[in-house]
Amino acid sequence: MRRNFHLTALLLALALFCAACGARMPGEKDGESPSQTLPVVVTDPEDTAPPPVAEPSSAGTMDPVSQLPVEPDAVDAGSEAPEDGSPEGDAPQEDGTPETGAADLSGMYTDKQGTEDIYSELELVQQGDGITYDVSIGLYRLCLLEGIAQVQEDGTLAFVGGPPDVKAVITIDGEQAEVEITVSEFEYLHPGDVFQFPDGRE
Repeated sequence: MRRNFHLTALLLALALFCAACGARMPGEKDGESPSQTLPVVVTDPEDTAPPPVAEPSSAGTMDPVSQLPVEPDAVDAGSEAPEDGSPEGDAPQEDGTPETGAADLSGMYTDKQGTEDIYSELELVQQGDGITYDVSIGLYRLCLLEGIAQVQEDGTLAFVGGPPDVKAVITIDGEQAEVEITVSEFEYLHPGDVFQFPDGRE
């Protein structure tokens, strides 16, 4: 009876040992190795190195990142300045005066009153800006006016002289000239007085 008890205990221990050695996960088939857990990669939050760029696969498929459009390089704003050095988009003059390059009206315009002698004279000398003139107006037996005149948009010259203050409009027509007084503080000249210089420019 005792021998049977020991044999039964031995067989039970052997069965428990075999059961422990041959234990499998539920659903696992014979001959299948236990599933392996993929390693988890932990990155350092302070690591600022860029991620690796994926290489093209053997089938020729490119990584979507490499197919993104490339932004064109920014153009240096100062690299395309006009060759003549002038800024682009110069605004035209808005003060009523023409740009430089107008015809030079310099000269002495005379009034000989049908003789060989000069009675009255208008002398213009162009300054460096091309639109301003030094003016001298000698009117026979009246006065000598000196001042400056500027070319206007309509081609006339606006004269300012004095003292006493005198303003006039000078019109040049070929080799002839005309002076019309517009403002005068000189007692012998009045607004509306017109003086002709028909005998050419010298």
